[in-house]
Amino acid sequence: RSSNPAVVAACARLVANDPGETLFNNAGVSDDDNDRRRHQYPLEGLLEENAAVREYCEALMAKLRAQFGGRLAPRDMVLLWSDARCAAQRAHCDFTRERVEGLSDDEMPLGFVFALQDDTPLDVWPGAIRCFDDPGRELAHRRIMLNAGDAVFFRGDLVHAGAPFDRSN
Repeated sequence: RSSNPAVVAACARLVANDPGETLFNNAGVSDDDNDRRRHQYPLEGLLEENAAVREYCEALMAKLRAQFGGRLAPRDMVLLWSDARCAAQRAHCDFTRERVEGLSDDEMPLGFVFALQDDTPLDVWPGAIRCFDDPGRELAHRRIMLNAGDAVFFRGDLVHAGAPFDRSN
């Protein structure tokens, strides 16, 4: 568990200079009701230009390789940024039914959230995997709190959502 102020500062500079890609949040991306306070940024450029971010991500990747023995390869690394007063995101899965249908547990893609700041909430619905198989199932929601350096791995078909924020995260 560790916080790296240089990494957080680099991310904040990126956000200050680039509007990023607006994500669906409390409504669809193009809906008028979307508060447009949640964005994502590809990390490629930041990794190339910022040594602190590059070293931080390389250390994280080394830990992942040690944990999973090279079986899993990260891709599509992004920074998720939530502005102050960001509404809760709609519950969703990161992968579509078409992408995961018929996959075995060993083939299921994983999602991974790594907190850069303390008191980072994430909403999850435990047991809500293979939710496409039973769309009428009632699911109980739970909020977990992450601190800087905490990581959550989850199946690509787990129902989850970005929680609301009072401050930028």
